[in-house]
Amino acid sequence: MHVITRCGPAKEVGDLVSIGCPSIFNTDDIWAWFDFVFKHGSNYTCKVIAITVWAIWHARNKQVVEGKQQTAEDIRIIVASLVRELDEINRKLPDQRETMKTHWKPPQDPNVKVNFDAAFKPQIHQSCSGFVIRNEIGLILGSGAVKNDYISYSFSAEAIACIQAPKVCGGDGI
Repeated sequence: MHVITRCGPAKEVGDLVSIGCPSIFNTDDIWAWFDFVFKHGSNYTCKVIAITVWAIWHARNKQVVEGKQQTAEDIRIIVASLVRELDEINRKLPDQRETMKTHWKPPQDPNVKVNFDAAFKPQIHQSCSGFVIRNEIGLILGSGAVKNDYISYSFSAEAIACIQAPKVCGGDGI
């Protein structure tokens, strides 16, 4: 918290980008402020705050790791540039349309529900399976992830995830 609120140029950067960060005396204050702003602030305000915090943290890492000092003005310019870049990307993206709402529905007692998915990297013939098992009140009974080698097709990756889920999460009893 010190790094993003009071260390080095952080306070001056906050003033330059007009994010209105309060003076912080303990971490509870900053978390309450973040919570309030991200619940009630505009998308633009939240975006500027997130980018500013990242830029301050990045500048601090550059100073510690590379010995390169950035001024508050340097950081403000980076923030403004990233905000513009993100706005431009959003303008170029097609409008997102919600085609289907997904909502997890619990199973009926005494059944459990297994949700699984797989990520597949065809270049290196690997996949990663992930799974979660929940009961009728949504309590997680088991979860896991497994890296798989020698996978040739995305269909195989999904099929393996389906097979692995009950074995890794709960044994053969589920």
